[in-house]
Amino acid sequence: MLRRKNAFTLIELLVVVSIIALLVSIMMPALAKAREQAQRTVDLTHIRGMTTAWLLYADDSDDKLVSAHTMSMIPPTPPGTVAGFQLNLADPRYTDKTWIARWNLNNDIAGNPSIDVATAREAAILLGVLYPYVEDVGAYLCPTVTESTVKSSFSIFDAMNGHDWDGAGNLKGSKILKQLSEIPSPSERIVFDCEGRKGQDGAESWSPLDLMNHSLFTVTQWPGFWDGVQISHSTGTTISFADGHAEYHQWVDPRTIGDADDSIPGTWPTAPNPDNDDAYWIAQYGWGILLK
Repeated sequence: MLRRKNAFTLIELLVVVSIIALLVSIMMPALAKAREQAQRTVDLTHIRGMTTAWLLYADDSDDKLVSAHTMSMIPPTPPGTVAGFQLNLADPRYTDKTWIARWNLNNDIAGNPSIDVATAREAAILLGVLYPYVEDVGAYLCPTVTESTVKSSFSIFDAMNGHDWDGAGNLKGSKILKQLSEIPSPSERIVFDCEGRKGQDGAESWSPLDLMNHSLFTVTQWPGFWDGVQISHSTGTTISFADGHAEYHQWVDPRTIGDADDSIPGTWPTAPNPDNDDAYWIAQYGWGILLK
């Protein structure tokens, strides 16, 4: 008498495979969301640590804010170790101590095949005055970044001792702040923002274009942003404030999100942005100007 073998039929196997595929398809969005939330948590920890360093530097420097500008580097000749890099003191655009060095002004380190990019990136961090407060090189990066050419994912907002656009320390009603004690409502003024993989220069403006061009300060005329806003997590980014707290900020206008996906820092997005609520928010929390 023949015994029946204990084995799955082809139909049973197909059913099992189909169930497994269905379960995977259900779980994937949840896993992706969990991964995103974990990366955002790490990023908030990093940007909060950078802001603590920023505050400590001011406390140790008689209330003076570190410059939001970044100074270029002079690489060693021939290329060598991190210790061989120096700040370019002849850089005419920067006269104050730099929080982190940069490599894409007078010396294009990233594009020089004779220089190790990882070494240059570490040198840029070590030459900054905030390094003694944050000595973990990895803390300068957003966890979403994989490119080795990004030295830091974070930038200091220009209003915090950044570029003096009109030569008088003001920018269409917003003062370029030099001292920690000058900051009104510290919990409502941006210090660092996360630029994710686009973080290159270390300084940020997110300025509406008519503000940058010194035309009349009318939000309805804003065609876009200089240093377009960035998306580092979902449809927003992490931001820190002058009281030391950090939060995730989600952009609300589809035009902002579209520009952030495609824009490159230092260029002007072409899409018009009249009555953009994100522009109102940036004017208030970035530049201290309440328009709505």
